[in-house]
Amino acid sequence: MNSEKNAEHSYPPGRVKISGALKNLLSCKDFQAIKIAEIAEAAGVNEALIYKYFRNKRDMLYQMIGDYLEGCRVEMIRVISGQNSTFGKLEKFISTIIDIYNRDRIYSKMILFEFRNSSDYYTSKPYSILQGTYDLCLLIIREGISDGTFREDINPCFMRQHIIGSVEQVCMNSIITSRSLSSKKITAYIVDLLVNGISRRGN
Repeated sequence: MNSEKNAEHSYPPGRVKISGALKNLLSCKDFQAIKIAEIAEAAGVNEALIYKYFRNKRDMLYQMIGDYLEGCRVEMIRVISGQNSTFGKLEKFISTIIDIYNRDRIYSKMILFEFRNSSDYYTSKPYSILQGTYDLCLLIIREGISDGTFREDINPCFMRQHIIGSVEQVCMNSIITSRSLSSKKITAYIVDLLVNGISRRGN
């Protein structure tokens, strides 16, 4: 997916360099240990330019990952729209979320670990976009109840939390141990364990 490249086209070159420098530093250092001066040096710009585009280091991180997640949200809408069945949409939602977490471990570490310790994350742009993406799962479940694919006695919000929680837990374990993820296998497991439990008999 080219979400980062698409976002970069709309930003000044200096801003793109700064975001790229921060991401490169995140590949070898903890976010808290990175200094603004290091980012400026790595980007080949002065610190004043950083403050022209960002309020502070965390604002820089939130904007950078917010852009990435917006690209992921657009991708998700596209891939689930290409499915003809509700069941197919839910399978595609699960596998795409896994693929997103698997392909960019730097961003995934920030989203699944670093951000959750920051109270301001829950009012931030990345959180809002990620929740909007997760809400697509809720819409699919409700669609499945409406069209008879899923049982009508389930709680859609509760089921969404079970699915997202399962996906995130598997991805977190993989990121901690630096293992690759098979979205096909994990999707099949989650579908068998959770989704089949909400399917109407005979489906």
